[in-house]
Amino acid sequence: MSDKTLANWVYKARHGTHEASGLVYGQESGPVASMKQGQSLREIDRALGKHAGSIHGVVSSNGGFTPAVRRRLRGALTLAAREEISRGMATALSIRQISVKLGRAPSTVSREINRHGGAQTYRASEADEQAGERTRLPNPHYS
Repeated sequence: MSDKTLANWVYKARHGTHEASGLVYGQESGPVASMKQGQSLREIDRALGKHAGSIHGVVSSNGGFTPAVRRRLRGALTLAAREEISRGMATALSIRQISVKLGRAPSTVSREINRHGGAQTYRASEADEQAGERTRLPNPHYS
């Protein structure tokens, strides 16, 4: 246990926060270790037989949870597809011709172009970066 964790433990023990939660000194490393392995509060509280609210304080005081790794949907446009759209527009291909090359619906290509500045200002790298920003919050249904 690090000095900071020990100092937090001593402070909380003096102020009664650990006694109120029902966690004892030896159990603290369990929730923190589990949290660092990516387990949810619900999984940790089941393993310890404690309520999630009592474990949340211990986990929060030790740095909180590591956010899930961001993943794009399998059907999302890739940077390579966006570059193909950009090249197609540069060579004056129609949206339908670009969509046939990509194997995508014309509406997908059209929305992509309009969403990222239109035919005159579309840039593949900027569009990919903006799409990544829009997916900031991970969706557990698609992980």
